[in-house]
Amino acid sequence: MAAPNPDQLDENRTAEEFLKQRRSAAQRVERIRAWLSAPDWKTSYQQTVRRRWDGTGRWFLADRRYQAWRTAQLRGKEPINVRGILAVEAKPGFGKTFLSSIIVDDLKAPEGPLHHVRPEKHAVAFFHFIGRNPDTHRSSMQAFRAVATQLLEAHQHDRDAMHHLAFWIEKESSGQQQPSFDDVVCVVRILVRHCPTFLVFDGVDECYDNELFLAAVYDLCSSEECKILLLGRPSMSFPQEYQNCGPPSNWRVVLSNHENFEDIGRFLHSGIESMESRGLFGEQIIDLAVTEEVTRRADGVFLWATLFEQFLNSAALAPQERYDTLHRQNHLRGLGALYNGILHTLTRRNEREKTITADIFRWLAHPIKPLTIPALHTALALIPGQPTTESQYLPNFPECVAEITGGLAGLDPYGTPVFTHRSVKEHLQSNQCVVFDFSLFDESAMHAHLASRCISYLAHDIPKQPLEASELQQLRGPSISSGASLRTVQTERSGDSGFYSQSSDEDVPMEIVTDKKDFETAFPLLRYAVLCWPVHLSRSLTLSPATAQNGQASQYAAHQPHNSFSTSAITESQLGWVSVLSQFLLDRLAVTAWVESSWRYRLPPNLSRLVPLMERLHASIALRKNETRELGWVILGVKELRDALNDLRSNHLASLSAKPSLIWERGALAKGSESYWPLWQPQANGQVVSR
Repeated sequence: MAAPNPDQLDENRTAEEFLKQRRSAAQRVERIRAWLSAPDWKTSYQQTVRRRWDGTGRWFLADRRYQAWRTAQLRGKEPINVRGILAVEAKPGFGKTFLSSIIVDDLKAPEGPLHHVRPEKHAVAFFHFIGRNPDTHRSSMQAFRAVATQLLEAHQHDRDAMHHLAFWIEKESSGQQQPSFDDVVCVVRILVRHCPTFLVFDGVDECYDNELFLAAVYDLCSSEECKILLLGRPSMSFPQEYQNCGPPSNWRVVLSNHENFEDIGRFLHSGIESMESRGLFGEQIIDLAVTEEVTRRADGVFLWATLFEQFLNSAALAPQERYDTLHRQNHLRGLGALYNGILHTLTRRNEREKTITADIFRWLAHPIKPLTIPALHTALALIPGQPTTESQYLPNFPECVAEITGGLAGLDPYGTPVFTHRSVKEHLQSNQCVVFDFSLFDESAMHAHLASRCISYLAHDIPKQPLEASELQQLRGPSISSGASLRTVQTERSGDSGFYSQSSDEDVPMEIVTDKKDFETAFPLLRYAVLCWPVHLSRSLTLSPATAQNGQASQYAAHQPHNSFSTSAITESQLGWVSVLSQFLLDRLAVTAWVESSWRYRLPPNLSRLVPLMERLHASIALRKNETRELGWVILGVKELRDALNDLRSNHLASLSAKPSLIWERGALAKGSESYWPLWQPQANGQVVSR
């Protein structure tokens, strides 16, 4: 047998050592990535790129101010921060997020922004602040975690960069399991030193700790070879140190209405041409020269053009209406006018459809915590005071949200219903919308409405028995599949927009499921309703003109017709929850199921704050005898329940924390409030409940 070749052995050892080093380096990168725990930054960007109209934004890429920032050398005679920061500002709906994706793609282009200046590589990272995602996309920490992770990916094969970063993390970082803000900024600082770096931040005005973020940006640009582009509204406020950047004209670019005029015109021209080819204007001939006048109505807001095209495509408009809308000079000019036009069209629908549309707006605007898709689907099916049946669920949910709301709401990159734009919510909350049933102006009434929905769900849709028994032989609510087989309530023939599949079948009763499954899958709104109805009601009463103190009341009264806010108006908008809560309090089984659920969620209920707020409301409507009488009974019921809950916390905290279902076993409650709670006694032929 021939002896091994020494050279071959050396080569094998070298290859093995190389692979070992590669694996070790990859593992180190993964550990750092996990330590940074960045939010998702790609999904929003990718969806924006998919929705982007071809050819848009080229005017900005050719802008001399952008080109100067893009190609300037970072090391020179001028202070670095003069050329390191560029703030691009435009009004709501201009299309800044689309513009940010165009800028990112331009900076990532193969020739590179420094192609004519220096040969070495460069890195690009970006982040979109999204106000509707406060948990993941609204803080400076989340933004810097995202860009730090992107730079980590860009430098993962740079041995020097990874060595310096690993050494710093081991020797100089805070040593915490989760990095501090300073740790994350230092990671960015270390990585930008290894090649020229471009950072793009969109929606800066939606960052809730804006001052901290902008201070970190300034510090980074002042000391490192880094350029940062910020996009936001003209209302962005910069810290005092930004005065060192020189005159605002050096680093702040305010985009005007005319700059994206051609982009909007091309988009509208294509859309109108498509509608005409599909016969949406009937036999009328469209003079495509009208596109220029329609483009002027947009006032430089691409969002207006998108919604206007969607509005013209709406099945709610007749061909002649589309034609007139298109040719009427200055009709629906500006976002506010277009929003009102869409809302006016929505008022033509039948009452059930209008209620669902309004409820979509309410749940999106004022949740205590954003609802999951199944929870929102369930919430929209609720009719206070009655059990929810399968026929009440929206078919094709959540895809149907855009059509139901006339485009004012849609789906985010994750498929979750959201307002189409932040300005939609702002408009619905403004006094311009008070005349519409869809108004969100009276925040007190909104919270009262949502509290009623939650209480009704607990009173009519949750099994009135121990939840442990429900899990063993589980009651299942109606299917909430988004398939077309779902039915909704029979709607009136006139005004029916066609969202509902019609059926003359009787409502489908609840089914019994014998297999054990996740209780919250069957009742997706349970957690929210259990924990949040007292919060909604408390906020409603705190904001109500009838009960608020120290200027906390909503400004709804000041904008009512004739500038009055009568006792009857208070009753109508603030007291919708009274009858629902009254029914709930009378059903001791439903109340007990709610209390058990609260303990299961590790948040024992406490109604102490509600009582004084209710009493102030009761005193303010003393002239309304019927409402006063019912509210008085509700207050007595809430007081009784409050005392029973306080007794549970005082005398049974440990036992109920360990086993919440003990609330149904009166014998387990040795003293105090045991007389309040029902006794659940399962028997072979069913369940028997005694008091």
